[in-house]
Amino acid sequence: MKPTKTNLLMTTLLILSLLSAAAAAKDGPLKRNQGLIAAFRSVKSAPEGKELTPADKKSNAKVYRRLDGFFDWERLLARTMAPNREKFSTEQLERSQAVFKQLIRIIAYPDSGEFFREAKYSLKKPVIKGNHADVEMNGELVEEDFEIVVTFHWMDTGSHWRIVDVSFDGASLVKDYQNQFGRIIDKEGTQGLLKRMEDHLREKEGKKGRLP
Repeated sequence: MKPTKTNLLMTTLLILSLLSAAAAAKDGPLKRNQGLIAAFRSVKSAPEGKELTPADKKSNAKVYRRLDGFFDWERLLARTMAPNREKFSTEQLERSQAVFKQLIRIIAYPDSGEFFREAKYSLKKPVIKGNHADVEMNGELVEEDFEIVVTFHWMDTGSHWRIVDVSFDGASLVKDYQNQFGRIIDKEGTQGLLKRMEDHLREKEGKKGRLP
């Protein structure tokens, strides 16, 4: 049976309505930021001097996969390495990006979890320009008399808003690492930078265990 013009029109309208519904359902940057913080808060941390239980490790594996989805890893890693990109071999670049990603995860995920479980914080209305959005957060650890302004830089990647940078009191994390990596490469070369990152990752894994 051949499709009629009416059937084709109805099918087209159905597809368009489904696409429109999917677009409308996509969380905006503020809701994404709230979801990111909620995910950080659910990361399990081991008590001082102890290891995570098997159940906590299993829970963290799920949370880490969820957290990974909040970051535009390809763009974030590429921007961090961009000023020194031509100094790396293809193998060195791929290895450096993989190690750097693991360092971010092993440091930022549990540390952020502890911060958000203890801190008082508030999120401001996103400042959206095109496909980029900044969400500013004021955070405070009352007992430590510590205050900080964190700006989450989001980009609309099509399916989701994802983080491409984070600023602490106005200082870009990506630019900070660009400068740090540049100084190390100038003194020790790209292989020296890679060794430093691998040594640092092994040290962190020795204390916190390998990440999922």
